[in-house]
Amino acid sequence: MKHFKEGNTSTQVEPRSGHPRTASTEHEETVDEIIQDDRRVTVDTTARTTGMGHNPVKEMTESLGYKKDG
Repeated sequence: MKHFKEGNTSTQVEPRSGHPRTASTEHEETVDEIIQDDRRVTVDTTARTTGMGHNPVKEMTESLGYKKDG
């Protein structure tokens, strides 16, 4: 509400300052290391090892360019 009371009429989210996200980069590096150590490791095993969820790990493996054999 304050946004509109100050005369702003835009509903678009404006860029914010702050720290860049690095946690996901660190997690992606960890996932990459796990896969490099054992190319046959499963997404479930990687998720348990990192404490992350199945879907984020799957998305990271795909963004790293890994794909399932078969």
